[in-house]
Amino acid sequence: MPILPLIASAVLAAGGTCPGAIPNDGKPDHAALQACLDKGGRVALEPGDYVIAATVYLTKNGTELTSADAANKARLVADLDLYDYILRASRPENYAITHLVFDGRIHERKKASKCKGYRGGGTNLFTQGKNYQLLDIESTGALCGSAMQVEGEGYEIAGCRVHDNGSTQAL
Repeated sequence: MPILPLIASAVLAAGGTCPGAIPNDGKPDHAALQACLDKGGRVALEPGDYVIAATVYLTKNGTELTSADAANKARLVADLDLYDYILRASRPENYAITHLVFDGRIHERKKASKCKGYRGGGTNLFTQGKNYQLLDIESTGALCGSAMQVEGEGYEIAGCRVHDNGSTQAL
């Protein structure tokens, strides 16, 4: 499924991987990923796990966040001490988030009692804005909230899977 025509030119003009975000090294990647998203355009992550220790924000219109290899998706994995969103798209327009896994690591997280009342509510992915797409996304292990929270208008959601999300109170 192609991305929205409105963002195609921005995506094609600024394509590339995200320097500084190194998969599978066990070190936080949120700062490098944030720097790439702040530039806008197409941000393609190589396959592997990227540790997110602070919420990453997508704010630029026309941005696409995706995996470099759709068949072998990149995984944005919550740091054990993250008690906020993994990714928050804060009112941009004409953007796409595709071919990614968001893993909140519900069974590995510390301080499960923090579920009640903390910012983000345990949601892995929070999106809002106009004319955006969420395609082929998997969201798993949200700490104590929902896998995805979606707001706005003119959005398209297709091929997304959610599982193993919810409260850690019973753990």
